[in-house]
Amino acid sequence: MGFFIRDLHRQIQDLHAKANDESSSLTVYRGQGMMKNEFEKMKKNYLNELFIHLLSLPCLSSLVIDCIDNVENTKHHLSSNISFTCIKILQIIINESFNRVSLPIATTEFSPIEYLVITNFLRTNELNGLLSDVPQLRRLSVHLSNQFAEKYKKKHDSIHLNHLRDVSLNIRHTTFNKFELIIKHLFKQVEVLCITSENNSTYLNEMSKKLNELTLIQHTATVNI
Repeated sequence: MGFFIRDLHRQIQDLHAKANDESSSLTVYRGQGMMKNEFEKMKKNYLNELFIHLLSLPCLSSLVIDCIDNVENTKHHLSSNISFTCIKILQIIINESFNRVSLPIATTEFSPIEYLVITNFLRTNELNGLLSDVPQLRRLSVHLSNQFAEKYKKKHDSIHLNHLRDVSLNIRHTTFNKFELIIKHLFKQVEVLCITSENNSTYLNEMSKKLNELTLIQHTATVNI
């Protein structure tokens, strides 16, 4: 029995060493081999390749992307491919930890998207670039974080959300003063505002009170927290 355990342990060690060897090959399809470093490169670019192929569907109007694995350079993929010509409903579900890489989403074309859902946490200042490209937006659901305590930068010129009426926000690390700026300059025209947060009940009650006072001045709205 001892010989069997030692042999099994040795085989596991050999398999682990081969799996971590960049020069070793992997069998990926019907016996065809691929070098591990090439496979890793393909994994990094597969989402972008998917977007490229989707562009060949000119009548595609609704798209849901649910990434079950961690995807590198998610924000780059999103910023490069958000301007589909016909898509009106876009939902992106991403399993990626929050980081400090900014989202260079500004493009030269406007997207016809009317319903946008992004589950990955965005920095508060990334909203400016994101929303400046979707002037037809009617419903928005995003996760916001001000983890790095950035000062929100207002941009009036390029953001026109005349059709936006329904907004759902999941917020973290955001004081009401900073959140108030976002409401005033991006969502003052909304009719339904839903807010989810992991903060304690005292914080949420105070936010609810201030938001209701704010909406009486700005616009008649339904606020759910």
